[in-house]
Amino acid sequence: MKGCEVLYDHHGIVVVNKAFSVPSQPNKRGDLDVYTQLLQHYDYVGQHHRLDQTASGLLLFSNDKSLNNALSTAFKTHAIERQYWIWVVGQPNPSGSWKQSLDGKKAHTDFRLLHHQNGISQLNIQLQTGRTHQIRRHAQQNGFPIIGDHKYGGAAKRLWPRLALHAHTLRFTHPKTGVVVCVEAPLPDDLKGIVR
Repeated sequence: MKGCEVLYDHHGIVVVNKAFSVPSQPNKRGDLDVYTQLLQHYDYVGQHHRLDQTASGLLLFSNDKSLNNALSTAFKTHAIERQYWIWVVGQPNPSGSWKQSLDGKKAHTDFRLLHHQNGISQLNIQLQTGRTHQIRRHAQQNGFPIIGDHKYGGAAKRLWPRLALHAHTLRFTHPKTGVVVCVEAPLPDDLKGIVR
């Protein structure tokens, strides 16, 4: 498949590593997206969450309709752990939480500082809620815009040619087998070298 790679495919769950610039689902421009490509390989595809086209990393799909209710509940109750790497301007505390409401709804983002050099910090992010552009908006609102972010980053958008956000880990209990699954996506080449 173009711009995406299946990393996990077992008992009705498919996890895909999406490249930067590839949309998660069909868009108005008709760009080749992950969902449409999966439909060429499976009779059915259920989409349970999205990543911005400008981000990269892991997406979970179902190819068994009987799993949809369990997966939907797992996302709503945050039983599916989602972790991201971002690179921001500035140096936040070693760890903490951002809890500003977004669009009138509760939002909760946990962060941990991994590395800081030359005014740029790499953070590990764990989402406790799933609001639109939550990570990008929380980072900007707290004074740490993500580099390469053309929507919320201000001047930071010029510091890297793409949005410096990568969904690197998905951890969940498979609703059919009861097995705890952890899928990890390595750092893509187009994010290497941000901090040397």
